[in-house]
Amino acid sequence: MKTEQNHNFKTRYDKARWRSMSSYLLRTMATYRTLVFMALLLGIAEVAVSLLQIWAVKRVVDCTAVKTTESVFHSICILTFLIVLGFALKAFSTWIGNIAGTRAKNNMRQHILQKLLTSRNDVKLHSGDIVNRIEIDVATIINFIGYKIPNSICGLIMSIAAFVCLYLLDHFLLLVILAVIAISFIISRRYIMKMREYTKKIRTSESNIQAVIQDCIQNRPLLKALEASQTMLGRFSSAQDHLYGDMKRFTSFSILTSGIVNAGESLIYILTFLWAALRMQAGTLSFGGMTAFLQLITKMYRPIRDFAGILPALINAVTSAERLMEIVNGETEHCDNPIRMEGPCGIRIDNLTFRYDKSSQDVFSNISINFRPGTSTALLGKTGTGKTTMLKMMVALAAPQKGSVNVYNEKCQYGVSPDVRCNCIYVPQGNTLIHGTIRDNLLLGNPKATDKEMMDMLRFCCADFVQSLPSGLDTLCYEKGGGLSEGQAQRIAIARGLLHGGDILILDEITTALDEETKTKLLDNLFSRYAKHTMIIATHDPKVINMCKEIVRIE
Repeated sequence: MKTEQNHNFKTRYDKARWRSMSSYLLRTMATYRTLVFMALLLGIAEVAVSLLQIWAVKRVVDCTAVKTTESVFHSICILTFLIVLGFALKAFSTWIGNIAGTRAKNNMRQHILQKLLTSRNDVKLHSGDIVNRIEIDVATIINFIGYKIPNSICGLIMSIAAFVCLYLLDHFLLLVILAVIAISFIISRRYIMKMREYTKKIRTSESNIQAVIQDCIQNRPLLKALEASQTMLGRFSSAQDHLYGDMKRFTSFSILTSGIVNAGESLIYILTFLWAALRMQAGTLSFGGMTAFLQLITKMYRPIRDFAGILPALINAVTSAERLMEIVNGETEHCDNPIRMEGPCGIRIDNLTFRYDKSSQDVFSNISINFRPGTSTALLGKTGTGKTTMLKMMVALAAPQKGSVNVYNEKCQYGVSPDVRCNCIYVPQGNTLIHGTIRDNLLLGNPKATDKEMMDMLRFCCADFVQSLPSGLDTLCYEKGGGLSEGQAQRIAIARGLLHGGDILILDEITTALDEETKTKLLDNLFSRYAKHTMIIATHDPKVINMCKEIVRIE
């Protein structure tokens, strides 16, 4: 009984997932309907020209048989024109498909990246897996809706037209062909579900490989220091072995099913050839008619086979949709109307309870703290007590399960949200520089900052070393500040945060990579210029603690 209930639940769950993924594909197709329409229109034109070419070939052959030179010349001219027109349509279709397809992929990647950057919750996927999905799965879906679907529809139109022509030429042969096609499709039913299973495994294996590669690239110094290079190579080899095994099974199954389909096509071609030869022998079919017969069979069956190929393409697209929905279906934050409050501002935490997920214990439980306007507070606590998490909640990067976090001044109060984030200067812990120039990194804090404003802020943050670099602000930083020392990267990150502006400074372990002299100068600058601002600093540094007016300890 329990097994049957589980089976019924799984069936309903699978149906719901298919409906959800199909709906996602339909919405995507509606978004890029211009691409689909153009591909369909050009495809129909190619079908019409292709059928006219068959008629022209038959006309040339029949005119040759009756030895009418003028008619042969006219027929060859018509055939030549149709062939050139077919080539031109094909070239134009390819050009349109590549240009419009690339634009569609770019737009879809842009949309997914925007959803990723504005998601309220962390996407619990490896960054390498996310990159794989944005690259491979987007390309799969755009290829399906912009190429496979229009081609399959045009192929279906071609097959119907060929069916009609064959029906007019020979009823009996058409019935035989339909019987063979029906048998081929019945055999291929098993192919559909098996194909989706193999496709999902291959995609997962590819994502795992990319995740290991990205881990190795980003953590090369660590892996060398731990002498763990061989361990990571072992993981990489294991991930590749999984992909090899999945691809081997997929290929074997594909060859088997393709062989069955090809056998059906060959059988149809042989039957058509024999039947046409018998009719020619009986004098009921001309040589041109036989030529048209054989061409019509090809035009009819191959599109049907291609249409059958839409099934694995659909499975690929559905699998890709499922993987992308894990990124885009989360709740999105909006910052439509930034609320700039008049300083001084403070942050009040009331009865705050937070846990990372339902299965974990509370990080905080009913905590209440008031970071009063114009005060400097050192936020203390052992590693793992949630200092960084609390700071993230102050800038709406994490949401509590219970309680509230509010930004307030003498006149008003707002719950923390993306709209009030503009009142905060946030400098996170660790090396947070992105790949790009120093200028690129600083402009993230304030896109309108001038070179003078950037250099002034760098000097303020004891990062005036930038001025002595050969390329100055245009010096390239690699991932995680590669090419700079940890202390240099940290000072640039502080300058970037301060350029953002705001009345509340939320700083997370900003002195960990600084020497004593630099640290002293930087802290003197901060506590002097921002004396009337609210400063909340998570720290273990005694110098920072001594300079703050208040201390809050999280146990």
